[in-house]
Amino acid sequence: MNAITRIYGEHGQDILDLLFKNPAKAIPIVLARMRQKNLEFRSARNDLNKRWKEVSEMATDGYIHY
Repeated sequence: MNAITRIYGEHGQDILDLLFKNPAKAIPIVLARMRQKNLEFRSARNDLNKRWKEVSEMATDGYIHY
């Protein structure tokens, strides 16, 4: 339920209603959208992790160990 509201925003409740009213048609559509968003989120996370690694390495390059 949280995933649907995150993906569909203010229309999340409408999508949930459609899932209960006509699951045979709604589930394949919602599932495809969730898979698409999953790929987008993974890609964004990988990009952010790369950036975080770069920033972290730059911050520790000047650090002197005693």
